[in-house]
Amino acid sequence: MKKPVFQHNLHEDLVEFSLYTQGILRKGNPIPVEEWQNNLPESDLPILAIVESLIEAFDGSRTEYTINLTHEAIASLTETQAVILGLPPTAPFAFDIRANGMIDQSSFSLSTSWVTSGGVREFVRRKGAFIIKGQSTFYRIPAPVYDIVIAAEALCDSQDNNDNALRMKALAVLHEVMPKDEQGHKIRVDRSLGSIRVLHASSFSLQIPTDGESFQFNPVLFSRKATERSQEDGRILEESENLLTPNLQSTFSEARFKRLDDVRDCYAVDNGVYVYIDPDLKKALGVVRKMQKSSAEERKAFIRSPQRIIREHLDEEISAEAVERLFVETEQYAANVIGLGLWQPPVIPWLKKEPNSWLPEKFGLQIGSTYVQIKPEDVESVRTEITNRLNSGFGAKPQEPFIYKTENGDVEIPITQDTKQTLDGLSGLVKAAQVVEKMQNPDGTLPLEQERILEEKTAFFVLVKDDWISDESYQKVIFTRRNESAIYREPHVLKSTLKIHQKEGLKWLIDAWTQGAVGGLLADDMGLGKTLQALTFLAWIKERKHEGHLKCKEPVLIVAPTGLLKNWQKEIEIHLREPYLGENGVLRAYGTELSKLRSGKKSDLLAGQETLNRDEIRQYDVVLTTYETYRDYHHSFAGIKFSVAVLDECQKIKNPKSQVNRALASMNAEFVVTMTGTPIENAMEDLWTILDRTWQGFLGDLKYFSSTYTPDNQVALSDLTLKLKSAATQNVSTPILFRRMKDDILDDLPKKNIYPVTESKNAHWWTQNDMVVNMPKDQADAYRQIIMRAKEQSPPPMLQTLQALRGISLHPIDPSKVLSDANFTSYVNYIKGSARLSKAIEILDLVQNKREKALMFIETIDMQSLMAEILKERYRLKKRPSIINGKTGVDKIMRLVDDFQDDPEFDVMILSPKVGGVGLTLTAANHVIHLSRWWNPAVEDQSTDRVYRIGQKKEVHVYYPMAIHPDTDIREHSFDLKLNALLERKRQLSRDMLIPAESVDDAENLFKETVGFSTSTPNIDIEELDRMEPEDFENWALTYARQNGYITNKTLRSWDKGADGIITHKETGQKFILQCKHSGRDEIQDDVVEQLLRARQAYDNDAGLIALTNRHFSKSLKKEMERLRIRYFDRNSITTYCSKL
Repeated sequence: MKKPVFQHNLHEDLVEFSLYTQGILRKGNPIPVEEWQNNLPESDLPILAIVESLIEAFDGSRTEYTINLTHEAIASLTETQAVILGLPPTAPFAFDIRANGMIDQSSFSLSTSWVTSGGVREFVRRKGAFIIKGQSTFYRIPAPVYDIVIAAEALCDSQDNNDNALRMKALAVLHEVMPKDEQGHKIRVDRSLGSIRVLHASSFSLQIPTDGESFQFNPVLFSRKATERSQEDGRILEESENLLTPNLQSTFSEARFKRLDDVRDCYAVDNGVYVYIDPDLKKALGVVRKMQKSSAEERKAFIRSPQRIIREHLDEEISAEAVERLFVETEQYAANVIGLGLWQPPVIPWLKKEPNSWLPEKFGLQIGSTYVQIKPEDVESVRTEITNRLNSGFGAKPQEPFIYKTENGDVEIPITQDTKQTLDGLSGLVKAAQVVEKMQNPDGTLPLEQERILEEKTAFFVLVKDDWISDESYQKVIFTRRNESAIYREPHVLKSTLKIHQKEGLKWLIDAWTQGAVGGLLADDMGLGKTLQALTFLAWIKERKHEGHLKCKEPVLIVAPTGLLKNWQKEIEIHLREPYLGENGVLRAYGTELSKLRSGKKSDLLAGQETLNRDEIRQYDVVLTTYETYRDYHHSFAGIKFSVAVLDECQKIKNPKSQVNRALASMNAEFVVTMTGTPIENAMEDLWTILDRTWQGFLGDLKYFSSTYTPDNQVALSDLTLKLKSAATQNVSTPILFRRMKDDILDDLPKKNIYPVTESKNAHWWTQNDMVVNMPKDQADAYRQIIMRAKEQSPPPMLQTLQALRGISLHPIDPSKVLSDANFTSYVNYIKGSARLSKAIEILDLVQNKREKALMFIETIDMQSLMAEILKERYRLKKRPSIINGKTGVDKIMRLVDDFQDDPEFDVMILSPKVGGVGLTLTAANHVIHLSRWWNPAVEDQSTDRVYRIGQKKEVHVYYPMAIHPDTDIREHSFDLKLNALLERKRQLSRDMLIPAESVDDAENLFKETVGFSTSTPNIDIEELDRMEPEDFENWALTYARQNGYITNKTLRSWDKGADGIITHKETGQKFILQCKHSGRDEIQDDVVEQLLRARQAYDNDAGLIALTNRHFSKSLKKEMERLRIRYFDRNSITTYCSKL
């Protein structure tokens, strides 16, 4: 039987493929797509994997007999793949691009043509990814030439419209797709066009010179890639990561942006260098330019809240979400806003009651997170002074704050309406307490009428700790209404049935409330119903109040990301009966609803006082708002007493420098419930920040916490875990943190089996475990070569070596090469070439025999596609297994999940660990294969939880296949074994103690254990340092210090506070803070001094400061570092690093 052939039909927007049998004299019959796999020879089967991946990546489609691919997908094929599909050969011509005139002038024009190798023009026409010569000669245009053709033609089209913005955008796209080396790509570009660079700006921050009260600012531009990278890393962008070099930034901001009244689509910042401004960004920069020309007071307001002012100016043009994306809050912006006093905290009252006295023991003003004690006899005079200043007009313009002298020094009190209202309340309290105290009964109690009067006077007050007292006093005073025995009872309005662990969570909340706790962190594992527990508690509060057992009249505040607020409203209706959480309903205090509450158009941040109708808000039982809304209106919210505040997904506030976090310091709630399944994502400081908003001061100050609870100090971490899980104070028996893991509490879930079962008592457990498989010869040889290569280099490339070992341990042949290899003949041989793949297929054979389902977690997209095709062929599946990765849209994910859940037959779903670890329920599967291991065990566990969760009926099996080297000198040091040991150790630690799942020392420890020696080396090769990545340069600096007698500690990138590492001499104890600047530029001119000074303040005020670079520091920077006694070492002196400290 003849081999079937592919046929294709060319259309304007797609190419239609069919597979036909071959007759003796004519084309045979079309073969249904489902049968293609059974009719193609084994050597052609890889093309099906490619086609399937192209359908996923480029929005292709299928019919019963055809597969339809876009022209972009056709261009992405290799020549071998194109031949198998019956496509014409690659065009033998070069694409020639010629520019005429200046790019920023209307006379600019671009011409394109196809030419022979000798430069002779060919007269052809293009249709999609094909060139047609004459009537019947077709050629295919491959990537990246196709991308360049599309971009160049768009640029040609833009000149027809005479639209400069469109032209610059098209040119920016052209330069993004243009290869750095034209050779081999059949591209010819004239010299004038090749010398042009167009940079695409999509977001901005504000650069704020710290020059006193002028309040000047300049926009700092960022690329989309930079902002996306910071979001993936979970860190705040540094100003130095902006789109332009310092010189170009200065040219843009001073010589271009400020010189024009209107914002341009594009700016020339150097000879041949242009910045293209994205359209939405252009609108936002229009507001920036307007604010630059405004008064000092208006500039000050803009610096304080740029997002809010931009939203108000562009209300109809850009959504609030878009504005949040456009403005980047950099480390430097956040620090300067505080340093210049531009962030004006709200002023609210606080008090600490004295036993057996109706007059508070201590009271005063809470200014942001600072507490100012005011003597009772001073209240009236301070109130009078503030009132007089406001009445005389001082409050209408910037002025010196009122200075109040305390035992701990002078304190600045802002001249604002907030301050006056607070002092009015304090004055009324003092007078009422003095009068009421004279009326108390002999036993110390008050008549009901006097008690009611005093309660009304204290309703607006926040009861807090003193900043200078011991940890045992970090508690709120117990209100009379909370001084009752804990009565556990599910509220009558609850219509859902609580599980046992949810009842325990409710009891914990009730006990904490009743005993007078300030708040609690509900940190249950995902899928355990945190929202239901919180709702039930809120219903209990409202019901006890309605029955007269509690006297609280205040509403409940729920703060959550915008996308979750509708879910809260939905959950209220699902789990509770009417009247839900009270007769007065739910207020949506965010989005368009704010206009109904706001007086005027200004936010609190701009007005410097409350702008929302507090009385209106107090009428509701529940107030829903977003974190961003609370930030912009925290003056208004701070003046409202809430009975309970719930902060959902509170990892949103984990950065203590953010304006959202600082605004929430003023939250006036009697009890705070914070909720998150991941209290620590990147660093220990995540936990501190969340708990400090839960119970302010509970863990002391951040500086002490950071220096004490480091990831490598297990003794301190054990103490911290005990503190969080024990009684919060002498008077509160409940712990501040309540966390349960799914494995520990869901008894109604079936058994979960994990393979391999590692036996800690037996160091060589792996020698007799069927999940651990010897590498075949080619895989073992490739693995050994990586080890040998690493040992030959000085210093060894640690991260590159680990990535190579990780990849080879999965398979020595890159799957992308397999898919494009014309000599590839067998999937079977590819499977046999990998120990891990062989074991995975063995597992799936058993799963198929049981007619059950499995999930397979694989990291790389190429391996996902290849495995999908392998599985489809091996198990004769009707369709290729579904793939869910970062490119899969939300709607498609839900469709794939539904199909997988509903189909009763054997099936496998392939997922990437990061995407598959969030928000999916896949209980139709009961087998999980982790073919790729993730560095963070929490990610693996979350992936497994897609199967092992409420709703699972079958016994669950979780597999971790591992490859080990067969040679005895490498065998026990194999990457898979060492990575597994590391993950298991960290998994256990993270269960027993709250520690970050990822540590900066993991990579180096893993390198030592697998390669067999330290990365340290006393030799310095400056050219080798130049070739390093920035993080490798930091690692080198620390390992070199270790070689020279220093103890080193590398800081996490997302929490480095300006330091890349801290080194301490073993003998002298002298400590140094290290800042490393690796660059390809010849001269370093950025904010290294500012970062080091900030780091010293965060870590140790007595530490020495060191700046290192592989290049040169500018003269002005050297002079500044010498003045501040910062030691610096550049490429000329780096050989003396450590020896001259």
